[in-house]
Amino acid sequence: MAGPAAADAWLPAPRTAQTIVTLAPHPGGGTREPGALAVELYHERALADGVALVLAPSAGVPGETAGPYEQMVAVRLRLPAPGPWQASAQLALVNSTGLAAGTPGEVRFTAFEPRLALGRGFEGGWWVDGSVALRGCPGLNGWSEVTRWGVAGGRNRPDGSGFLVKAFGTGTDCGEAAMGWQASWLVPVGDVTTLELGWRGSSGATTVLPGSAIGPPRLVAGAPQAGPMIAIWTRY
Repeated sequence: MAGPAAADAWLPAPRTAQTIVTLAPHPGGGTREPGALAVELYHERALADGVALVLAPSAGVPGETAGPYEQMVAVRLRLPAPGPWQASAQLALVNSTGLAAGTPGEVRFTAFEPRLALGRGFEGGWWVDGSVALRGCPGLNGWSEVTRWGVAGGRNRPDGSGFLVKAFGTGTDCGEAAMGWQASWLVPVGDVTTLELGWRGSSGATTVLPGSAIGPPRLVAGAPQAGPMIAIWTRY
């Protein structure tokens, strides 16, 4: 899915960093129980002007979903863009334990994911952002390459509050929801801390169950997931 940060095109200012901790509905899968939760950590640090490092591990809680299901390390670079536009490129190394971790359908793999993003700011604090990425994964017919996409928009108010809406999706061969969405409100609770409250949903993920002596690999569809989400943003 698209990362938990609000916008992919913008990079942090030099010598700054941000950390976002999110509790949200688990993206689900063919063997996930409804109502499961996911804990997502997103840490981004500017290494230099126009260069940033991203660490983004995620884990499920509780029960069958417990344990890590994705870890990502990425380098982001600002790209030249005209006027009010912002652009960036990202290369990530992703280690996934699959959305069926801890079950007979567990799938583990490591893959590179290149991503391009483009965004634009407007008067009044309004902004829009979009990104596209390519990720490899073990699918029904061996190794697959699927396109992942995300679009977002919102407004940053002068008092530090704001709101954002986003949609994101991917092909189903990687065992993920075909489409998800989120709407949330940002409330400042200090000079460097912001509370995000919202609602996140997904169309229901698919799980690639491996083949056996009695049958080929197959996709198992999960139930749609939706529920409240909460996140704490810290900038330093």
